[in-house]
Amino acid sequence: MSWVEAIFVLLSLVALGSALLVVTTPHLVHAALWLVVTLGSVAGIFLVLAAEFVAWVQVLIYVGAVVVLLLFALMLTRAPTGRQADLTVRRAAPAALVAGLVGVLLAVTVVAGFRDVRLDLGNTLVGTAETTGTAIFTLWVLPFEVLSVLLLAALVGAIVLSRLRADLSGADVAGTTPPPDNSADVEQRELRVETWGRIGLALTVLGCARHFLGLVSRGLASDPIRVPWGNMYEFTLAGTFGVSVMYLALMKRYHLRWMGVVVTGFLVVVLMLDQLVLYTDAGPLVPALHSYWLVIHVLAAVVASGAFAVGALALGLFLVKDRATRRGRLRPGGYLSRLPSVESLERVGYRVNAFGFPIWTFAALVAGPIWAEYAWGSYWNWDPKEVWAFITWVIYAAYLHARATAGWKGKAAAAIALVGFASLLFNFVGINFFFGGGSLHSYAGG
Repeated sequence: MSWVEAIFVLLSLVALGSALLVVTTPHLVHAALWLVVTLGSVAGIFLVLAAEFVAWVQVLIYVGAVVVLLLFALMLTRAPTGRQADLTVRRAAPAALVAGLVGVLLAVTVVAGFRDVRLDLGNTLVGTAETTGTAIFTLWVLPFEVLSVLLLAALVGAIVLSRLRADLSGADVAGTTPPPDNSADVEQRELRVETWGRIGLALTVLGCARHFLGLVSRGLASDPIRVPWGNMYEFTLAGTFGVSVMYLALMKRYHLRWMGVVVTGFLVVVLMLDQLVLYTDAGPLVPALHSYWLVIHVLAAVVASGAFAVGALALGLFLVKDRATRRGRLRPGGYLSRLPSVESLERVGYRVNAFGFPIWTFAALVAGPIWAEYAWGSYWNWDPKEVWAFITWVIYAAYLHARATAGWKGKAAAAIALVGFASLLFNFVGINFFFGGGSLHSYAGG
């Protein structure tokens, strides 16, 4: 037996054993984790069979969608996650018999239904796992992704229905209507907001994970494999990912769940423009980008830009709510009325910007010049993007200084911070459009 055959047998045993644990464990979370092991082992088997593409699809679609949805379902429905006695296998033999019969029935149905279907594999060797899997998944990856979205929609519907049933079960069994109680209505409304908030958070986490997979896939699509920020399309893809990561990372610390609709709306608009206006095919990096300092510089810039974006959105909401409050247009029960106080909004914006400023300092004034010296032989070249990055740094430094020492609060300080974010966006996109070939960063223009 060769080592390849030995690995194949070992992965098969792991897949079989973990599959048995999925259906026998009395612990729901353990069952989901064992399912990940099962699907991962199957992906490993495809790798042994030289079907790398099929293995990646196995991981991305099944592990990345079905299992994640299962875990989110447990979280959103608040299902018990500990050991449950009612899940203990009491009649293992009849259950195994029924499962075997269902498996045989499914196999017979699939074979009978697709007996006459033929795949066009061209001139390649017919029957190999690589060619067959590539032909199948190249045609059906999009339907599988659509199916995962439908599963997510079904999950949301099931959660809503379960909440409705829970509300209806609180009514009197005889059919009598309880007397109206405003406190009960408020509690029910808060429960509904909490439920949809959890659903929105789960969708945001899922979208961030898929965003990360898209970013990684962009780098893998290049030949040779490289970091996925070689042009404006990829910079925007990485920057929006940084915004989503920073929002999720700072959400618990600063209680930012109320910003979810604004952050995700901002990301949807930017990603749509990125896809429609800036998209270019993946290609190799230009020589100036072959440096590990580029990786450090861009990563720091992405993190700082994400923090600045979250801070700018918080201060934008602060200005809108402050204006509505002063004019008496704050509608009870509306979105603005459910936001924190204007003082809290202004304070959150300041703290998030203060978090991003030292990271931007390192990205623009430390890592950037070191990379410039490696690429062009000088730490400072008076390039438009370098100059505008420094201008952005000065604006944010002025905002933080005025806010911390001069006691500037409210609209004036928020306006300075928003000017800084506008300068950041111009440095990010505008330099490449207005200066074009006159910038050393002209390679990022498309």
